[in-house]
Amino acid sequence: MSTKSKKNDNPLENYETHIAQLEHIISALEQGELSLDQALTEYEQGIKLIRSCQQALDSAEQKVRLLTQANSEEERLLPYQENDPPKTSARRQADSDDDIPF
Repeated sequence: MSTKSKKNDNPLENYETHIAQLEHIISALEQGELSLDQALTEYEQGIKLIRSCQQALDSAEQKVRLLTQANSEEERLLPYQENDPPKTSARRQADSDDDIPF
């Protein structure tokens, strides 16, 4: 497998390029100077680029979810530290009573 095909397998690597190409296609279509055949060809290319960008966004979202999930699991697995015991509801009540001026 060549380097070029490996690069095309990862939609995240091409996202910015595809967005720029989409902007160019949209501009050309909005100007209205393309023939019907050219407009259809550009439209078809635009749809392919949109699908690729959507794949990149889906991939990025999945990666963020996995990282977030891994972070929350690590937080749950932190060892107990004697110097910093968790506040219980009784301790929270006592702390809040100290704030009362009477």
